[in-house]
Amino acid sequence: MYPSSSTIRLLSTFRKSSSIIACADVSQHPCCAHTCAKRKILLKQHGCRTNFKRKISVFEVEKKETLKSFAKEIYNAKISMNWVFPYPTLEGSKELNEFHENLKPINDFLSTYEINSKKLDEDAEIPKELVEKLKKLGLFGMLIPEEYDGKGLSNMKFLKISEDLASADASVNMMVASHNLLGAQPILMFGNEDQKKKYLPKMASGETIAAFCCNEASCGSDINTMQTRATLSDDGQFWLLSGEKTSINNADIADVFIVFAKTEVVDVGGEIKDIIAAFIVEQNFGRIHIGPQEDKMGMRALNTSDIIFDQTPVPVGNMIGEVRDGFKIATDTLNYARLGLVAGMIGPMRDAVQFSLAFNSQRKQFGRRLEDFELAKERIFRMNSNIYLMESVAYLTMGKYDQAVEEDKIPDLSVESAISKVFCAQKAQEIANDYVELFGYRGYTRNFPCERLFRDSKMLSLSEGTEDVLKLYIALCGLQNAEGYLDKRLRNRKIGTVRQQISSLFDEFRDHRSNDHIKKGFGQKKIPSFGLTTDSKTKTWLDPRLKECALTIERLLLSFYRKVYRNIEYFGNGINEEQIRLRKLAEITIALYSLLATMSRCNKTLILGLRRSDTEYRTMVAHLHVAYREVGHLLEELEKNFGSPTNDLRRICKDLIDERRYFIAHPLELEHRYLENPIYLQHFVNVKSLSE
Repeated sequence: MYPSSSTIRLLSTFRKSSSIIACADVSQHPCCAHTCAKRKILLKQHGCRTNFKRKISVFEVEKKETLKSFAKEIYNAKISMNWVFPYPTLEGSKELNEFHENLKPINDFLSTYEINSKKLDEDAEIPKELVEKLKKLGLFGMLIPEEYDGKGLSNMKFLKISEDLASADASVNMMVASHNLLGAQPILMFGNEDQKKKYLPKMASGETIAAFCCNEASCGSDINTMQTRATLSDDGQFWLLSGEKTSINNADIADVFIVFAKTEVVDVGGEIKDIIAAFIVEQNFGRIHIGPQEDKMGMRALNTSDIIFDQTPVPVGNMIGEVRDGFKIATDTLNYARLGLVAGMIGPMRDAVQFSLAFNSQRKQFGRRLEDFELAKERIFRMNSNIYLMESVAYLTMGKYDQAVEEDKIPDLSVESAISKVFCAQKAQEIANDYVELFGYRGYTRNFPCERLFRDSKMLSLSEGTEDVLKLYIALCGLQNAEGYLDKRLRNRKIGTVRQQISSLFDEFRDHRSNDHIKKGFGQKKIPSFGLTTDSKTKTWLDPRLKECALTIERLLLSFYRKVYRNIEYFGNGINEEQIRLRKLAEITIALYSLLATMSRCNKTLILGLRRSDTEYRTMVAHLHVAYREVGHLLEELEKNFGSPTNDLRRICKDLIDERRYFIAHPLELEHRYLENPIYLQHFVNVKSLSE
């Protein structure tokens, strides 16, 4: 059955259920169309005053042009060359020199002030003295514009400073990054001018530290299930917040909380519904209770606690945006922040390579240094390559956020941010694992920093959207984009002109039915091109050494495109329930994005003739070989019988869920006493006779 437009509605339904990582068009929410008059009716029903000034909703801001998503278009085998090339960097040597001059005080501080990560980990606390020194360096206002007394740094510059800070200690970096990316951004992006003038200057100086309060025990990736409530006071001057937020970074040291809570509104049909709103809550508002610090596995010095709001009074002027805007504020903030929170760990990963090389040059086994063994070299190479991949993906995505700001566009980069977060978290854990393995048993002890990095890196895959949920989001967003393209073709086939109908049939044959070896006639497929598969003049932008790499990536993109179509065609409306299949689609998307990011960066290095360009080229080619095998294997799994192994998984898991235990018989159970089993004895005699 050919897919219908109902697939979009099903995908949208899933996105609402996984709202913590969704980038949905919230203006289509049924509660978003309520008017100010309707709101007044509701307030009067509760006996509240309605003569307060109405604020402008974030949905009523003047529409801007959108910087379109690149990753979503991969599902249609479309490549925007301007998106990938040139690889983003700072503009000219002047800006680069100024940035390094600004970095000097920070690097001087980190080199002279010894941050004892081992002690911070053992004490599970960041000293107040250290926090005060970080405030004086202006690190709490890195992303706040200069007009609000901040540094006004770009995202790429912020990421570089995060790397240096994380090299000193991961917990310290996460504290600062949580304030900059999660605490200040909702006010900066969605607050009104009065709120910005009141809070941002103090946040920039560090006088006020902010915490982002969204997570609850009942809602992780699904913020629509949150239980925290906001109700208007009888006089209509305050919102009263009640509920508990869990695992909040900077909870105990924060002066301001960005809190999300449900409140009642009236939709256009007159029905009362719950919708999420966002509030700025000051610590001195009272009736706020901070729980004890969580005893975490990693990043132990980072303050993470639960917060209870017990009818906390919040002035009506402290709502961010309108009452219906909370969902979008939460999702947009998380989409923007999740990469920055993770990518800073690139810094300590570089240190891990340096420490490993030093250790391997001194440690001897079997009369040889460890660095002389090929398996040790392989681990070092893999660690080095993974750092290069993390840098390539993270800075490409961060550079696009900067481009959106420069061009005054709205960035549609939620999928790219999710891809980069998942990819960097995976590579960080691979590096940490190799780090421990290279040090052997010593790496397992607290005498070396290996085990601490191993523990810290695990947090990257769990915070701000778990790996599994983000992969589902990546695949579903891509499929939704592909379904729109296929739906248009279906409409042309059914109700289009004769020319459109014929064109639709030939398009389907050329794109999905013809074999790869067909080169002429209607079977020829216009595959996604870097300008290398034709005689186009556009080939001049790519270094000749990357020609074969580009052709390989093009073939992978075409194969992926065809598998996407086949899966939508086969499963139809049920594709959003095939989670294992969606995970494989997402993993291919992540691999393709990383390939394009590394090739774009390598191309720039080769053209400019930067130092060690040959090493960078070989690193990129090595990643291509690995990714080619992985993608090929995933594409094969997407084709095989459309999921018979998955059916076995479902049957076994059903039994496990019913039994609530591991139920396969143990090798030493009585039923396995073979010598008392006549059938087994007969087989034993047969085997014995064969051996004789």
